[in-house]
Amino acid sequence: MSTKDWISEPADGVGIFQECVYDSVINDVNPNPAVIQVDHTAETTITQKVINDELGSRFTMEASIPAKTFDKIAAHWCKKRSLNTNKYSLEELLSKCNFLQAYHADKSIEVLEDDLDDFALTQTINKRIEQPEVDADLDMDNIFNILASDPLEAKYMNECSNELIQLREAGRNLTQTFPILTKIGSEDEHAKALMMMETLLEDYDNNLLLVDALSCSIARYEADDDVLK
Repeated sequence: MSTKDWISEPADGVGIFQECVYDSVINDVNPNPAVIQVDHTAETTITQKVINDELGSRFTMEASIPAKTFDKIAAHWCKKRSLNTNKYSLEELLSKCNFLQAYHADKSIEVLEDDLDDFALTQTINKRIEQPEVDADLDMDNIFNILASDPLEAKYMNECSNELIQLREAGRNLTQTFPILTKIGSEDEHAKALMMMETLLEDYDNNLLLVDALSCSIARYEADDDVLK
């Protein structure tokens, strides 16, 4: 009866085994030497050499094994002996991180990445909470004090801004009351616009902005009318 405990069967001419006779009560794993069995094939060679150097004369034996075959038997050996070739196992990696909740090996990568993002966000929030509070006076009478170095210049900029805002609001209200200032949609509105223009021109200096707006609206309508014709 064979006492060989095959780790990797010699399917490609190379196999590895251990003698399975040992005291299993004392030893958790088989302590016997690993034996590599190399059969004579076209891909495997065994060479005997005698080396003479300053260390003296010694006998060596070299076995040439295909790299892929050696990969296979190495993988079988690590699996049989429950050896982990990675620096850390998945459980060890997870235990080294202070995650917000427990993880399992079968959790998807997407869920794990989401949890890592949450962890990073929590760390950032905690750092900001630990930072000391800084008193700041954010009340400001005139925002243009930031832009101008001279208080008088900032005051002038603020007054101009207020006037422009009032002018903009007045323009919006006026265009809502008289839509023909921005768009003329019919021949009747065109006639009304011409009549309004005559009235505005009587006091041109005070109605300059309205004259400009109405003249542009009339010009757009007449240009579109010429194209249609």
